[in-house]
Amino acid sequence: MMSGQVYAVFGDVHSNWEALSAVLPVVLDNCGFEGLYSKLWWSKLIDGTAVTGVYWEPSADRGRGDVSLCQIDLMNIYWEPGIRDIQDSASVYVLDRRPDAALREDYPEHARAFEGDAAAGDPFGAGEAGYSTVIDRYYKKGGALHFMRFVGSELLYASENDPFMAGGWYAHGKYPFVLDAMYPEAGSLCGF
Repeated sequence: MMSGQVYAVFGDVHSNWEALSAVLPVVLDNCGFEGLYSKLWWSKLIDGTAVTGVYWEPSADRGRGDVSLCQIDLMNIYWEPGIRDIQDSASVYVLDRRPDAALREDYPEHARAFEGDAAAGDPFGAGEAGYSTVIDRYYKKGGALHFMRFVGSELLYASENDPFMAGGWYAHGKYPFVLDAMYPEAGSLCGF
């Protein structure tokens, strides 16, 4: 391929790089990445691995949407055993403890699932009344990434059931997680 053909295919790499260099710091600043970076490094030093969730938040920036970054506790994310790249996992699960009152507000059609002591039958709850464990499952099906959320046996949301998500949760079809190991271990996503 001649250099003129490369330019026609990729455009001016220098100006693209300049544009990205101007935009990326603004995105990271809007996400509060400086403080998050410090937390991630602390986790990396203590646990050997830091996990970042990289999400699209449609309600951010006055409804225009923006990138949202957060730290995920290594003890609250689960993937297929024996893989070296999280993108190779059949499913990824992320657990989070949420107040029942907030869940009833967010999912009023499922309010009965959060009444009383929801933690009593919750194996992750250890008797913590008023809280439930929310399980988010990300999985790949037909090349698309899908998402479902449930508490106990109650399905709160499934992207496959949402007509607006027919093409999947994210167009790129990849899990929205970055694992950064301090010293990688052979045959593992995690480090020491």
